[in-house]
Amino acid sequence: MATPTEVYIIDLEKFKIKFPFPFNSGNEKDDFLLTYMKTIKEIHCFCDSEFDYFRLDILNIKSTFEGIYRLILIVIESKLRDDDETAIHHFNELMESYKKENGTSSSSENKSSKNGKMSFDAFQSLDVKDFFRIRPLTLDKGKINSLIKEDMFHIKYQERRKCRNYRFSISGVPALYLGDTIELCEKEIFYGMDVSQYYVSYFRNQDSFKVITIDFPESVLWGLRADNFIPSALRFFAYLPFSVACLFRTAPPHNHSFNPEYIIPQLLMSFLKKNTEVDGVRFPSTKFPYNEKIKPSFNYAFPVKEPDEDGFCKNLKRIFDWTDPILSEIDNAEMKSALSASAGKIGMPDSLKK
Repeated sequence: MATPTEVYIIDLEKFKIKFPFPFNSGNEKDDFLLTYMKTIKEIHCFCDSEFDYFRLDILNIKSTFEGIYRLILIVIESKLRDDDETAIHHFNELMESYKKENGTSSSSENKSSKNGKMSFDAFQSLDVKDFFRIRPLTLDKGKINSLIKEDMFHIKYQERRKCRNYRFSISGVPALYLGDTIELCEKEIFYGMDVSQYYVSYFRNQDSFKVITIDFPESVLWGLRADNFIPSALRFFAYLPFSVACLFRTAPPHNHSFNPEYIIPQLLMSFLKKNTEVDGVRFPSTKFPYNEKIKPSFNYAFPVKEPDEDGFCKNLKRIFDWTDPILSEIDNAEMKSALSASAGKIGMPDSLKK
């Protein structure tokens, strides 16, 4: 007889085959709202017919799924008709209703939150975690623009006009973007192009932090096989309407002035900017080729909340430290070795200690 973990692995494998990640909006003539509705209804029907724990609403998985879907629809519909007030109101309702009461996660957790719904899997880092950040090399009159340590942090608040609208980026709102691996960072920066030279810094957190996690089948499968953490699989299915809304690829030709696929991710960043309990969001890439046999790597986005007089976020300065940038012109293995060596000497510059 299969164990509960084995059952959930089988279910996730079925789901992954039926609904491969990432989700696609189709072409520019498609209506994103209708595409999203169709996708969620297909997922709901599939889960209801294939998975007993969904159909029987064990731990409120199905009711949480349906409640989140109802609120997400209102938010997207409101935003599409330029009713920002209603969109923000219902998005905040979603976050306040479903976020974890204590903001932490433990392997012993197997309960819904006290409001009767599955809660967001807010992640608290208890161990030292490593990240990377890269910036493309630029030239000035044929000479390389050299970067220093401070340049590898987020855009200064005084220079926030440089910030543009992307999936987890809001125009005029600086944020720190990190990746689990150099390869992931390369794919995000140079997607669709040949990888050219860049500067890279090795980041390490010096304090615990909390993020809202957006998962996908490969990451949940990895977790189940690694530590049998069943609640992560249950929460994955309960929160699919939210996760899917964050992970649609933009419709080709991908150069639209407005991307409805970014509505929910950008509202999440706005929410996080004002929230003192959660620092950022962890999310998979829609550009990186994932393989469930390799531990999934994630992107992280941390909005600037309280800039100091120098334009750097006080909270992020407390959490992170990083190395001086290294130019990628050297051999890849040598570059990683140099980064690892310098990571042992991480120290924050005096200009950021103020």
